[in-house]
Amino acid sequence: MQYLENNDYEFIPDDKNNDNWQVRFLSGDYLETVIQYGTIRMEDGEQMTFDFNLISSPIEDLNVDNTEFQKHAGDVLISIIEDAIENQATDIRLNEVKS
Repeated sequence: MQYLENNDYEFIPDDKNNDNWQVRFLSGDYLETVIQYGTIRMEDGEQMTFDFNLISSPIEDLNVDNTEFQKHAGDVLISIIEDAIENQATDIRLNEVKS
């Protein structure tokens, strides 16, 4: 499923660090939940792995260990990356991580 910026999610500034952005979900099961993506890696050039922090949510018992929540966060992340590639975004910063 393709998620659309400002329809299904939006970027919001991180109050503590102006260089970072958080993502608020605007539709679906995690409405008004805010996360911040961390490290994103390509494993063996084929599989993407990532971590994220749960900033806030109206869902009381939601946590990052919830597999459905992880899948949703991953699907939104793929949409963000695809949109950035399609629109040739120049405001995404990539840092190489040494193993």
